[in-house]
Amino acid sequence: MILKFVLLLCVILIYSGCAENKIDDSGKDTEYGEISGRVYNNTTLDKVQGAEVFLFTGGLDYTDSDGFFNIKDVKAGDVYMRVSADGFADFFTNFSLNKNENKNIAFFINPIFVLSATVYNRDSQLPVLNGIVGVSDEFILTRNNGRFVVSSEDGFIQFTISAAGYEHFSTNFILERGVNSISFLITPSEETEFSVVTYNVEDFDRHPYSYGMIANYVKDADIIGFQEIQPEDESPFNEKLLSKRTIFPYYEVSSVGGYPDNHLAYWSRFEVKQSVILQQNSYPDPAAGTNTSLFGLRPIHGFEVNIRDEYSIWFYNLHLKAQVPWGETNKNLSQRRAQAYLLKEYILANHDTANDHIIIFGDVNSALGLDFDDTNTMGILTFRFSNPDNPNRFTPINVKYLPDNAWTHTIYDSRLDHIILSPKVYERYVEGSVEIVAMTNSGALEPSDHYPVSIRLRY
Repeated sequence: MILKFVLLLCVILIYSGCAENKIDDSGKDTEYGEISGRVYNNTTLDKVQGAEVFLFTGGLDYTDSDGFFNIKDVKAGDVYMRVSADGFADFFTNFSLNKNENKNIAFFINPIFVLSATVYNRDSQLPVLNGIVGVSDEFILTRNNGRFVVSSEDGFIQFTISAAGYEHFSTNFILERGVNSISFLITPSEETEFSVVTYNVEDFDRHPYSYGMIANYVKDADIIGFQEIQPEDESPFNEKLLSKRTIFPYYEVSSVGGYPDNHLAYWSRFEVKQSVILQQNSYPDPAAGTNTSLFGLRPIHGFEVNIRDEYSIWFYNLHLKAQVPWGETNKNLSQRRAQAYLLKEYILANHDTANDHIIIFGDVNSALGLDFDDTNTMGILTFRFSNPDNPNRFTPINVKYLPDNAWTHTIYDSRLDHIILSPKVYERYVEGSVEIVAMTNSGALEPSDHYPVSIRLRY
């Protein structure tokens, strides 16, 4: 009987201890309390439903329709809390909680000022997608429906709206609390002048500062074709652009690469409507009259750019087979001709070369004098092959306007990189605008082993 009584007493004592203390994750006894209360709108004094009450020391609850919350089993001691709700500024506080205390608190949170806006083309009344909205030190893009949302805690907001092909727009507002809805009309430019750049960036890994130097150069450009770029370059390059207060709404690294896993890409301020990849394992060499292997070579990356909803320009970014001093070097020129012929035949099948707006740009790897003959690489790309007097031939801008020693490689005396314009685009070329740009006074210090080539067009 005495033994039974002692056991029963032990059970009672153990049970009573569990009611007062709990064991935390470290295995120590911890004392607990409870927190409850309500959350109110500090302006209207209405109760706020759905507010998140979060304890950094452990605990979470959401307010009900009466603004009420309750969090049990809160560790006694210093409590750090955040109250957040849609349309309100986050509220932070801290206090002490005693053992077994049930603390009841009322929180008053401040509504923020929200601007929900839609941007339209003043002429067409269509929404402007991917317009760049600059607010303070941040940039956001309008969505596909032309909308953007920004907020302010003091009710004053100042911002700019820019979009390729439109006049610059800036304004400021004093907002009412809550959501303010408004529409903006921005005016298409009567004439748009913009730059086109081709740049072989050598995988951005020539120097540790290559990302920054190249971002600094292209930050004022409008449409860029990159060669020797990797999908993993996309994020760090955009971060460098953003650090220079620049954002390109449209960019794409080609889905496939080649020799040796190099990709092509575009970055554009103008809307890109679609893109295409051209790649074949083999294709005819028109000069030799036989099929040539193109297995493993880089693709051609085409994309269509929309200018003010008035003009459509097709760009074809390419990186043809290099003239390398090893292996079967006699095949290099044949492979370049076959790649150029693949693009020529695609353009003839899908475009009107006399009236469509077409740009071929990139690293043609035209290292040999033969490449510039009418029957070789450049002759094919300019539609002079087998017809030198073709009235619809394309114009290689840097070949036409720059001297023969205007090299585009930092080591070799070679004109490898080109911008080639169809007749309709050539009509829009801004005279004297073609440039081959050196960023330093030494080729060894350049961020790539190629120089960029740029031109300006006026539409």
